[in-house]
Amino acid sequence: MVEKSTAQAIEQAAAVIADADALLVCAGAGMSIDSGLPGFRGAGGLWTMSTKDGEKSVPVVDVAQPKWFYYRPEMVWGFYGWRLNMYRQAVPHSGYRQLLEWGRGKSHGVFVFTSNVDGLFQRAGFGEQEVVECHGSIHYLQCTKPCHHELWDAASVDLVIDESTRNAREPLPRCSKCRRRARPNILMFDDMAFIRKRVKEQRQRFDLWLRQVAGKNLVVIEVGAGVSIPRVRELTTDIFNHLDCHLIRINPTDIVDKMETRNTWITVNIGAATAQDRYLPIALGAREALDRIQAEISLRNSLR
Repeated sequence: MVEKSTAQAIEQAAAVIADADALLVCAGAGMSIDSGLPGFRGAGGLWTMSTKDGEKSVPVVDVAQPKWFYYRPEMVWGFYGWRLNMYRQAVPHSGYRQLLEWGRGKSHGVFVFTSNVDGLFQRAGFGEQEVVECHGSIHYLQCTKPCHHELWDAASVDLVIDESTRNAREPLPRCSKCRRRARPNILMFDDMAFIRKRVKEQRQRFDLWLRQVAGKNLVVIEVGAGVSIPRVRELTTDIFNHLDCHLIRINPTDIVDKMETRNTWITVNIGAATAQDRYLPIALGAREALDRIQAEISLRNSLR
């Protein structure tokens, strides 16, 4: 059983999704957790883990920096190779399918904005032309220098990770032009070499779509987006605060902005009664919330 306020929000969410002209999905790491992938800062998250540099244990949050591809490529590729293998094996949970089906049924379609680099939205059937991956994708590689600004598919990368050292074994990926080490096209910490070409092209398509849906009945579904690195939440709250749209915020813990005393610019402005009606917080995990909304939509359709 869910709380009464959550049940009411689910009923309202089903109604506004059914009536929407366009759907915008904004997803953080919490969207992937129900597919068996770790989050970042919660219990068991990536940034709570460590790897090894010889006998020394190193937090992976310190490993996720471009410099290690020069100094300890086997260590940093051990971390990213492990993630690449894990993401390849992951299966999108039922919530991805629900979002795709809802979006495909809208007259102005669907777009996805995500900080996830796992590629699960594309695996679930979303097209490359309707996804923004603001932190890049682990499924694309780039030169570490970089000597050029083209990306290439990581499909041919097949890394073996040594279980005792957690390091990757040679051969490690290299740039085909200069033969320097290659790296994932992912935005890392202290990263001045991240090639933004693909992300910029995605964002241009997204901005065009937003202009096309201006004035339409837009529904924003934010799923699993936290406040520690609020890139996704910044976008959803900005759109909600400036457009006459509904915001469905799905998150088991961070329903209300916890950063409002420091960063008022990411605070949902729900002072007006009309805005309160358009803001629907659902304190559940991604899959459960989306499945419950779909069940409510199916019930509504059966009663027509």
